[in-house]
Amino acid sequence: MRDHRGIQALAIGTCAVSVGIASWALSWIDVAPRPSRTLHQKIGQALAQETLAHAGTGGRVVVFARDTSEFEQPATDMTLRSFTTEMQKAGHPVTDLRLVAEDPLRPIHVPEGDLFDVLRKSSKGDVVVSLMGPVLLPEDQRLALGTPKAAVIAFCPGSSAEVLDPAQLASMGLLHGGVLALPPSNDPKQSSKKPDSFEALYRRMDSKALIQKPKTQGRP
Repeated sequence: MRDHRGIQALAIGTCAVSVGIASWALSWIDVAPRPSRTLHQKIGQALAQETLAHAGTGGRVVVFARDTSEFEQPATDMTLRSFTTEMQKAGHPVTDLRLVAEDPLRPIHVPEGDLFDVLRKSSKGDVVVSLMGPVLLPEDQRLALGTPKAAVIAFCPGSSAEVLDPAQLASMGLLHGGVLALPPSNDPKQSSKKPDSFEALYRRMDSKALIQKPKTQGRP
């Protein structure tokens, strides 16, 4: 009987130690904070406003977004939901939603072949919206396409905004408006803004804003 009780006590003690070690280990694991719903709602709304500004009566709205069915991307889902809701409210719903399966560890981009096909078949008044950064085409496809008839609206977050030349893309007919991430700034005026607010992190680009980058504006 003593042996049985000893084995039982040892098992309970071992289990307790294991739980303690697991709890300690989990306390050192960084849990990614959930994206701000308000921020991504505003991004979607700003993209919708730019889309509606360029959409013609009866024009098609084609949206490229990352497929999140396999790898969760809450920020993408929030932005897309906000965008589609605003478009629906305005009476100009999304015509064609194209979800692109992408490795979440790689930079996102709209597939050139799909983009070329959509722009080639587009008509004046159509709008192509990218939630996957600025749209790019190789030179041979740009020459074959000419000036696209559809307007292009893009959400350009993070590093995509740092290498983006809005004026150059606009001159090629590959950007007409959207939302651009702001570069870091040491301006003390910017520190007064909430660090996770739309105004602190992004700016809305319209046709006029595309011809120049902000000189003093930036994120804290």
